[in-house]
Amino acid sequence: MLIKIDALMDGLRRRRPIFHSEADFQHEFAWEAKTRLPHLQVRLERPFPGRTSGAIDIILCGQGYEYAIELKYLTRLYKGYCEGEHFKLKNHGAQDVRNYDVCKDIGRMESFCAEPARIGAVVVLTNEPFYWKARRNLGTCAEAFDISGAREIAGTLAWAAHTGAGTMKNREAAIVLASKYVPEWKDYSEVPGANGRFRYCSVTVCSADLPG
Repeated sequence: MLIKIDALMDGLRRRRPIFHSEADFQHEFAWEAKTRLPHLQVRLERPFPGRTSGAIDIILCGQGYEYAIELKYLTRLYKGYCEGEHFKLKNHGAQDVRNYDVCKDIGRMESFCAEPARIGAVVVLTNEPFYWKARRNLGTCAEAFDISGAREIAGTLAWAAHTGAGTMKNREAAIVLASKYVPEWKDYSEVPGANGRFRYCSVTVCSADLPG
């Protein structure tokens, strides 16, 4: 691989253990990438190739490759100070819906990687344990979209038959993946205060012609 997500996240955590928002996370991740990989071009919110709508959070270009990265910052309520700076994070909730969105991003990265010399990745950073803890109760409406790593994310992912229309509003379509993925969660940081533990996972998608 040309780019190591874990190395970027390790460098990032040393100077930014917490972020104000997803946009803050995206900006700082792009900055870290440009600092560590100055030979690459960095683009934010570049339109998705071949589509009339939608954009990719970050694209790194160089040496004949394009590396697309989708970032998710899914937060639980947090109020506190870190290194003298005050942070107030919202409780996003709707975890089932957000799991769907992560899986949809994986599908988008598969679409991006249909062309040669492309790599895609989805990175999720959160202080909400729901995302990394394996479910005890099976048969939930969003079981197919579980990103805890307890099961493979593969094949056709669809809401359970008993899912309410409100839950899946604007997200009714099943997600079809060509490959199999198992998210691996890793510690990111621990900041003072309740809900101060952050972890992340990354899922990488590669086009077939890339070296292993």
